[in-house]
Amino acid sequence: MLGLDDLEIGCLVWAGDSFRANLREAKKRGIRAGQIGFSGDLPLEGLTKTLDPMLTAEQFIATAALLRFPGEDYTSIVAIQRTVGLAPRPTRKDRMDTVKRVSALARELAIDTVTCSLGIFPPEREDPVYEEVRDFTLELCRFCRRNGQSFAVESGSEPPKVLLRLIEDVHHPNLKVNFNPGSMIRYGTGDPVEALDVFGKYVTAVTCNDANWPSIEHPESLGEKRPIGHGNVNWTELMAKLKALGYRGALNIEDTAGRHTEEAVGISEKADAEPVRCCRSLLVRAV
Repeated sequence: MLGLDDLEIGCLVWAGDSFRANLREAKKRGIRAGQIGFSGDLPLEGLTKTLDPMLTAEQFIATAALLRFPGEDYTSIVAIQRTVGLAPRPTRKDRMDTVKRVSALARELAIDTVTCSLGIFPPEREDPVYEEVRDFTLELCRFCRRNGQSFAVESGSEPPKVLLRLIEDVHHPNLKVNFNPGSMIRYGTGDPVEALDVFGKYVTAVTCNDANWPSIEHPESLGEKRPIGHGNVNWTELMAKLKALGYRGALNIEDTAGRHTEEAVGISEKADAEPVRCCRSLLVRAV
């Protein structure tokens, strides 16, 4: 990415009243790029005129626009299936409109990737909901392409082969993946390192968090969120695989709580039998 080092540490900064303060906090910690988060209830009218001068003044590179929607409930698999992302029918139209409005805003900020969760959807091609997800994903790909952007699906809530099937069925060059290894662990949908063998060539963004696997006794439950380096994600192998696949973008630390507790976790890996430092440190926000 222009102006950034390969696999540079980035973070997620939420647009809103604390945007400037959070940008400055990130810069204090040596972070100069990241994803800009947009909550679905954030007023978008005139927001470009607010965000653009702040990004310029802080010399912060926005790598993607990431969306979350009002009413999403991440407390259980059942709640996620009912409330999260674009798949739930009752909220889909309003959320699709929000994605398109954020895409238009992101174009003015020169952001070339828009990303959000599709939600949990059935894996069978014959299921009507799967067909709907396929069709509205194609619609968003076409819309974002007109704005000079990729549409990146957040990974995690579906098994890797199901996500790959959807990508192949949508069959649009602008459909990419925002890879979230911690979410895959937490949902129990697959090993993140192995997942890169399935859809790795489509990864255009990486959101970093960590988690433990769901309990064996309660496979329908979610795993526990953990600080990076203290969960079940194998970061050493993951960095090696990303590098081998040719990923050179930012590694964005997800700020899920908005507090400024940090923990440095050194991560190194080997490529071509030579040690290669892929992450100097990962800023971990308290979760």
